[in-house]
Amino acid sequence: MVTLPAAGDFVVFDWPSTDASATSKRAALVLSDPDSHGDVQLLKVTAKGHHHDLIAVGQQDMASGILKTTTYIRINRSTHCTCVARSEHGG
Repeated sequence: MVTLPAAGDFVVFDWPSTDASATSKRAALVLSDPDSHGDVQLLKVTAKGHHHDLIAVGQQDMASGILKTTTYIRINRSTHCTCVARSEHGG
């Protein structure tokens, strides 16, 4: 059975490079439940806290799961994707 990610989930996603010439596996925060096509909106997640557009997430912010370190959500780095299955991310 396929389980789609829900708003608030952390997933691993093939994030496109700025010029769209390649992708790299990156953590992302799901912002919206899937629409009727399975599309969700994502925000990029990083372990590096040196960007100016960040919201820090620590273990105390998690309803479930474990973060091994503080994680930062990049609020101005978003994309959407059509998701097919949930992928757990431990931070």
